[in-house]
Amino acid sequence: MDVQGLPKPHNRTGTRPLSRVQSVLYCDVSRRDGEQADWGHVESTKAQLKSLIVKSLRITDSTAADLRDDQPLIGGEMEIDSIDILQLILEIERHFGIKLVTGKFDQSAWKDINSLAAAVEEKVKEPKQA
Repeated sequence: MDVQGLPKPHNRTGTRPLSRVQSVLYCDVSRRDGEQADWGHVESTKAQLKSLIVKSLRITDSTAADLRDDQPLIGGEMEIDSIDILQLILEIERHFGIKLVTGKFDQSAWKDINSLAAAVEEKVKEPKQA
């Protein structure tokens, strides 16, 4: 995967693994029974992305409900770096059954949760290639 355009990694402090209770709360976001679900609802996509972000980045001081739709992902208070983005790409692709990044990394899709949800929705609507 070409990672040109990703922000440089930094040493994020205060990150620790999810507690057992938090793991139980967020475990259902990774359930997928293999059938193609109807992901056409943008609000549902945003909610799923927020849960994936909290789970994947092991955010312990916020919940998915605390994340705003217009919250900056890159360069914002969440301090998401290139390693975090790679982790999120893998989680999003696995969860939605899509290929999110093909070729050069499009940083504009990662401006905020709204733009990321729009990018995911666009990829979900694309016909599957054999």
